[in-house]
Amino acid sequence: TYYSTGDVSSGFVFIDDEYDVEKDRTKSMEKLSERLTKTLKEYEESGVSVTIFHQPPVQEIDARSFYNYSFVFGKSNFDKLLLEMSVKTSDHMSRYRPVYDLIENASKEFGSVSTVDFTSDLCGSEICEIGNSERSNYFDDDHLSNFGAAKLLSIYADKLFKN
Repeated sequence: TYYSTGDVSSGFVFIDDEYDVEKDRTKSMEKLSERLTKTLKEYEESGVSVTIFHQPPVQEIDARSFYNYSFVFGKSNFDKLLLEMSVKTSDHMSRYRPVYDLIENASKEFGSVSTVDFTSDLCGSEICEIGNSERSNYFDDDHLSNFGAAKLLSIYADKLFKN
């Protein structure tokens, strides 16, 4: 989302073909769509199968800050704070939906493309938890930690490494 619709902190990098990028989110999304379709077409023409991984839910707080806070101030309210500070599933989906739809629609144009969405593995019906009382699923606010990635690998290993 950082390169398409903007992230939680309103950070955004525009996409274009030129060095001097026109700062227009609509044009940036159009460029993302155009480039994704072109890339997938080139892979398909080369006989390469592609798996696109959807973005993990972006947290609204850096996991390192959250866990550091809990270690300094104690774990008495940790579980309650964990739920309060973790991004809501509905917030994640509403922020990510334009990019999700763009990727899903582009992938349907090509028989050699599949997608993997981790949302159901990282989120419950209401919350995408930062982690648990022992470990974080995230390194920061949007990159998975080794622990979080290992959880997903155990779920997807057979699908991803079928050959």
